[in-house]
Amino acid sequence: MAGVAELPSFPLFDVNAEPASLSLTWKKWMKRFETFLTAAAITERTRKRAMLLYYAGEQVQDIFETFPEKGQPDDFDKAVQLLTEYFSPSHNVEYEIYIFRQSKQNPGEAVDAFHTRLRQLAQNCEFTNVDKEIKSQIILSCTSSRLRRRALRDPDMTLKGLLDLARAFETSELQASGMENKHETGQIAAMPNTRNKKWTTSGPQTANTEQRNQPKTKCRNCGGTFPHQGGQSACPAKGVQCRTCGKFNHYARCCLSDPDKKVKQNQHGQKMKPTQSTQKMTWPNRRRQVKTILTNDAETAPISHLAATDSSTDEEYVFVTKDAEGREPPVRSVMIAGENIDVLVDSGASANLLDGKAYSTLKTKLKLEQSGKRIYPYGAKTPLSLHGKATTTVSANGRTAQAAFYIVDGNYGSLLGHDTATALGLIHVVHCTQTIPRNLSKAEQLLLQYPSLTSGIGKLKNFQVKLHIDQSVRPIVQPHRRIPFHMRKKVEEELQCLEDQGIIEKVEGPTPWVSSIVESPKPKNPEKIRLCIDMRLPNTAVQRERHIAPTVDDIVHDLNGATMFSKLDLNAGYHQLELAPESRYITTFSTHVGLRRYTRLIFGISSAAEVFQHAIQNVLHGIQGVRNFSDDIIIFGTTPAEHDRSLEEVFKRLHDNNLTINRDKCEFHKTSLEFYGYVFSKNGISPDPKKIQAITHMSLPQNPSEVRSLLGMANYSARFFPDFSSITQPLRELTKKDAEWSWKTEHTEALSQLKDRLISNPVMSYFHPERKTNVTEEVMFVFTV
Repeated sequence: MAGVAELPSFPLFDVNAEPASLSLTWKKWMKRFETFLTAAAITERTRKRAMLLYYAGEQVQDIFETFPEKGQPDDFDKAVQLLTEYFSPSHNVEYEIYIFRQSKQNPGEAVDAFHTRLRQLAQNCEFTNVDKEIKSQIILSCTSSRLRRRALRDPDMTLKGLLDLARAFETSELQASGMENKHETGQIAAMPNTRNKKWTTSGPQTANTEQRNQPKTKCRNCGGTFPHQGGQSACPAKGVQCRTCGKFNHYARCCLSDPDKKVKQNQHGQKMKPTQSTQKMTWPNRRRQVKTILTNDAETAPISHLAATDSSTDEEYVFVTKDAEGREPPVRSVMIAGENIDVLVDSGASANLLDGKAYSTLKTKLKLEQSGKRIYPYGAKTPLSLHGKATTTVSANGRTAQAAFYIVDGNYGSLLGHDTATALGLIHVVHCTQTIPRNLSKAEQLLLQYPSLTSGIGKLKNFQVKLHIDQSVRPIVQPHRRIPFHMRKKVEEELQCLEDQGIIEKVEGPTPWVSSIVESPKPKNPEKIRLCIDMRLPNTAVQRERHIAPTVDDIVHDLNGATMFSKLDLNAGYHQLELAPESRYITTFSTHVGLRRYTRLIFGISSAAEVFQHAIQNVLHGIQGVRNFSDDIIIFGTTPAEHDRSLEEVFKRLHDNNLTINRDKCEFHKTSLEFYGYVFSKNGISPDPKKIQAITHMSLPQNPSEVRSLLGMANYSARFFPDFSSITQPLRELTKKDAEWSWKTEHTEALSQLKDRLISNPVMSYFHPERKTNVTEEVMFVFTV
């Protein structure tokens, strides 16, 4: 049997990885380990379990020993299950979605790597349409504004099309950059290479020479086997922030910036015994770089522009001499040891400085200590003259931090380094900036900000509809209605679509209620069908909740004074409310492919309208300028700014509650709104032109039933005519029970007068409760002889 020394190498699992991605890191490591076992032809279960614990590392073994039930020594699957459950606790879907939404494409990260990262994050988000969510996130968070503009011009672009376009852009940028930087590349290649001079030795360099001659099998970023399968973008350290130096794309254990690492580890995490070469290896004193503070006058010494560095290596420098446009430097007033001190905020400096003037103000409050640090201005070989170091509190932006300040000679101004400025919120590191064109309306900006609102059919968070079912009503199983053969394929497609969206589910076992379905082509798309459940019999057992629904008069009252309107349409409104499992059985229906039942609320349930109205009303409660009427949400405001505030709050509330809208049926920033057969505007309320046109183009009635239909349509506009009853009196006489049908000239004149009134575009102003009200009464005298 092979000894430990003969075991092939394999990277250990990093228990200290980023907590948010630990589950994903473990799953990736396990997949690689299982592939490793297959490649090594290791099938014995006892050996597989032992190698799992050995290769996972000492920390994983310690964790495994804490499990009360470890299983038998040959139970490999049990060990994998226990560790997977430990590293993959029950996930919070909302938090997973938050992490997904916060993901940005890192500078220099290929779009394919960003796409892979998003797809991995989406695994725990339970998205209905993963590709659409990933596409929206790439558009929102990619580093290429050119790609974003192209994608926004073509809203029907698929994810595959977007990725193909992004690859084409990346390739063209790379090729163009190579052509444009041809001469610069030659110059850089000719410069001496000093980046590898990190270690000096006081003894023979045989060990280093042998190490360089060995093939590189370890990745310098993650410590794993190199090269990675899938290229450098597949490195698990990609996008990870180092805990040692704060930079990205490498683990802390691989960081070259830590001078205190005295003990090296092999790839399995065991400590190496010191050898002759490692004992004599020393780290040179690192130079802490700060911005050079330039002065115009040696006495007054105002803070001016700078030179800069902060790098984890000795050779990396950044230098800015003077702002060409003469703009003022970022000087801020912060409180140091209780005193306000002006400092230059420097994102590139690794140390904080106090000049002589500031130190004289704080001298009695600071305890000066000696320091062996050497601080170099950029490009200088001589360090600054330091009086010492003082650690104290510094405050700004409502934040407080402990920071060390180095005291320098002269009155050249004080400086606040990157770490302290970041802790105080004076510097924010942004990995990707989203550019929103200024000419976009508020609604368009919100649609970009909340892309999930237009994605699929939502589900109201933390809410289930519990139907009140009268158990005393005897259940009925309706006979199955045969579906025509030419419709069956379409029915199957619709059933599969509903099942994929989680709206219906298969029924196994006996069920007391079974209804039949009615299928009909959709009016705007005859190739698709609509399934309707005949709920008339089950509704005899469903008890109503009797929530009050708003009326047209409520709309008229609410819209009084509004000048800007928007209307949102909830996508498949009722289907966004989940049915409680104990209420689903009453929605069971039969098809030629088996029984199904609904998991969401459906239109046919007698209490559906009032339950839905009440639920959405509670979601929007407390937002000014908002009314919902079933699945329509009206947003209004007396000014555009007031309207936009309400619109933004509605978007946020819908997003927080996991509801979605139908973009095609929504209307934004309208000066008038057609709703419920009326047109609302800042001037008042008027009849819907489509209803007026329907009446004016109607032919003469031929019987009392057609007269009733005419009066029913006209009655919708009765509020606009004070003499409506007088005009329609002759027509209403024809609808009386014992009246003889005879269309006369007086009826024609009454109909003509009614049409004239309608086409005169009447507008009724809104009722103002605070104004005086005149009450008039229409009196009609009828004389008989």
